[in-house]
Amino acid sequence: MTIKSILFVCVLIILSFLQNINADNHLSLNNSKIDNNLKVRARIIHFTKKMSVTGLLSKKILTQIYDENSFQLEKCYKNELYNSPDTKGIVRIRVVIKGDGNPLKVMFISSELKNETLKKCVIENIKKWHFPSSEGSRAFTVVDYILHFSFVH
Repeated sequence: MTIKSILFVCVLIILSFLQNINADNHLSLNNSKIDNNLKVRARIIHFTKKMSVTGLLSKKILTQIYDENSFQLEKCYKNELYNSPDTKGIVRIRVVIKGDGNPLKVMFISSELKNETLKKCVIENIKKWHFPSSEGSRAFTVVDYILHFSFVH
């Protein structure tokens, strides 16, 4: 047997092995499942320059609140990547913030995401965020966060 033949057999064995690992939700070349042990870096890019704000809270403060809480959204995203590895896209999320600092309404204005579970998780987490109080209890701030959900293997 030549070295070329031995290498060919080794490659076939490795490919066969990879295609059959699936019993424990591991990477399979046949159905694109992601291995739980595979390092997947879920990334959400916040486009601060495109963020629109109406109200008393500043863009700087709203960006700071996003930065402090974005890990929650990344967790939602990473969890959904295991079920839908092709989930990615740009979204615009509107948050209406009451004068006391609590979100009144959180909604997707536009979304390239088709994954409803991810969208629900994002909304539920943002509803828990607390923003600084504005002057006067009747003051509202409306912010549109523009986020890009992407991932790196």
